[in-house]
Amino acid sequence: MIRKARTEDLNKIVLSTELIVKEMNNLGNFQWDSNYPKKEDFELDIQNGSLYVKELENNIIGFICIDTNEPVEYKNIEWSKDETSTIIHRLGVLPNMRKKGIATELLFFAEKISLDKQIYSIKTDTNILNTNMLALFKKQDYKKIGSVSFQGVKEEFLCFEKLLPHIHFEDLYKVGVNFDIFIGSGFRSERERITILYQKLSLEPEIIEKIKSCTQKIFFLVTAESWCPDVQINIAVLRKICEINRNFDISIITKGRGEKFLKPLLGTNIIKIPTILTLDNNYSLINTFIERPLTIKEHPSFETIKIDYFKGKYALDTATEILSFLDKM
Repeated sequence: MIRKARTEDLNKIVLSTELIVKEMNNLGNFQWDSNYPKKEDFELDIQNGSLYVKELENNIIGFICIDTNEPVEYKNIEWSKDETSTIIHRLGVLPNMRKKGIATELLFFAEKISLDKQIYSIKTDTNILNTNMLALFKKQDYKKIGSVSFQGVKEEFLCFEKLLPHIHFEDLYKVGVNFDIFIGSGFRSERERITILYQKLSLEPEIIEKIKSCTQKIFFLVTAESWCPDVQINIAVLRKICEINRNFDISIITKGRGEKFLKPLLGTNIIKIPTILTLDNNYSLINTFIERPLTIKEHPSFETIKIDYFKGKYALDTATEILSFLDKM
């Protein structure tokens, strides 16, 4: 989970920074040292609401500062966009948590924060000796724009920028296809399996009444591929739900489009299928279903229920999770 840092996190963040600085310096990288970043830097970040932490089992394993405060040194760089940009500062991951995708997740989170604020560019920098960050920026499609020097550091800092697509949930919904076109584009075996699962589905009377009770327009934006067994069963359930209430509608996009456009919108570094996003009549996100219902994901032995799950015997779990948004309306 990534959340805003709180005052009570400060000491943990400082201790984490000391471990990161020790590792960086041992590798010959002195971008961070005993003078930067200091406790006061993080304290100010927390006060400004710009510091976020990655938490795992109540432990802080990474952090990132996300704001719009450009260093004065950036003024001499020819950036692609002459407008407000998100600036990334003080991104750190505990040494023992490296190579687990934590830094990538934090970068995607910064993209989500940007898009939420309708900001479409991100700027950042790193020391030329920080090979790990240089590789990360390259992997995440950041473009090198120029270089700057900071007082007290002899090495130059390379400046990077990433431009974000002006794409929102509504745009993706409108380019998707309906259920019939989706299954029609698959192989015959895939079409037949989805159709059989759909025809076999039988929802409980109380679930049906719950579905009928919603009078608001609801859009389901789905990332899916017809070959995927999880898609086949769970999209059949979704189709049944939409058949019961005509205020509900489905639009399906490919996994490729989900990978390209949903990652920054959701602040995630991986898109699993199906991803089912529940949107209100303004196309704002109100619920998310990913791959399988939680009851299946958390089952102690998936292999023992696998056959029943793919036969549709846990359709009620899928329907209940997809419809959980109704309990909040």
